[in-house]
Amino acid sequence: MCPLSALIVHALELPRLVEIRDNLLARIRGAEREGWLGEIEGLQSSLTHAEEKIAQLDAQIARKQEAVNLGLPTSGRSLLALLRLPNRRSLRDLDRCRLRRWSEDACRSGGDAAAMAC
Repeated sequence: MCPLSALIVHALELPRLVEIRDNLLARIRGAEREGWLGEIEGLQSSLTHAEEKIAQLDAQIARKQEAVNLGLPTSGRSLLALLRLPNRRSLRDLDRCRLRRWSEDACRSGGDAAAMAC
């Protein structure tokens, strides 16, 4: 089994993997010139696995570069109104209102929180 078949490669290693593939191609040509048939077979197997890994990385990179359409809000309010942030004072008022509502709910339910809030 070729060590490249079980290898998990990060996309940043693509240039090194291409270098390995090119080296394998050069070694196959050298083995063909020398007539080393067993060497050619082993190198061909490694080359096949290296090319598979390169194809996997290319597909992985392509998936990460695809844009995802999240759509636009469908409510009647404009996008700017949805993005508008409240000022500090309105945030403080909102916090007070939430705290008051929590205290009232705790008093009605009568738990440990109610003893602290009432």
